[in-house]
Amino acid sequence: MKCPHKCNRKEYTEQRYEYNEDGQLERDVFTTVSTETLCECETDCAAYKDGVCQFTIMNLQK
Repeated sequence: MKCPHKCNRKEYTEQRYEYNEDGQLERDVFTTVSTETLCECETDCAAYKDGVCQFTIMNLQK
């Protein structure tokens, strides 16, 4: 089962400069890239009790 409350996040920023033929700076572009992957449920998780994820039970009761 994938845990929706815990994830691995990777984020990095790229900066790109574009110059014209005369060597003048035309554009300075910043781009931030972020990715997230959900983790597997773990038995030592605080929400994991009696073999069941308590967050899952709370979501099912709504």
